[in-house]
Amino acid sequence: MALHSIKSSLKNIKSLQTHHWLVIIIVIAILPRLAMSFYIGDNIVNLPGTYDEVSYDMLAQQVLAGKGLTVAADWWPATAAGEPTAHWSYLYTFFLTGVYAVFGHHPLVVRIIQAILAGILTPLLAYRVGNRYFNTRVGLVTAGLAALYIYFIFYSASLITETFYIISVLWIFDIVGQMVDELKSSRSIQ
Repeated sequence: MALHSIKSSLKNIKSLQTHHWLVIIIVIAILPRLAMSFYIGDNIVNLPGTYDEVSYDMLAQQVLAGKGLTVAADWWPATAAGEPTAHWSYLYTFFLTGVYAVFGHHPLVVRIIQAILAGILTPLLAYRVGNRYFNTRVGLVTAGLAALYIYFIFYSASLITETFYIISVLWIFDIVGQMVDELKSSRSIQ
């Protein structure tokens, strides 16, 4: 009984230490994402690899103006002005529209919200996936790499879908792993 109690205590200390490392990694993840958000600022810019933010910003403004998912001007070869479009994610457009509806047309607010969400969710989910499929150490290293990967930092400050896509993929890996674990444990009980 005493040996079991000691093992439980050691497991809790390890878990507490892991928790502290994860909190540190998340704080480290949020800070450069916020810095990048403020660096890009409150305007829509044409940075390499993120030109879609021009399209998403325009679509969100069209939705706010009551014109639906239409483009304001001839856009790309296939989309004429005023025509409905399915070329861009409507979910992300509605996310932008919601933020703009609450805070006004301030891309910096979107950048800050995304930076905080990505700074928390990306390393947390990367940890969960690494820990689930390998072990705690791999989970922490994966979380640290996700926290400092420059493209994740850059994309989280850009008004593009990639950040939420990456978070969704990590979440799916975590959910599938959890489902497999539950299926294994239910089969071992029978």
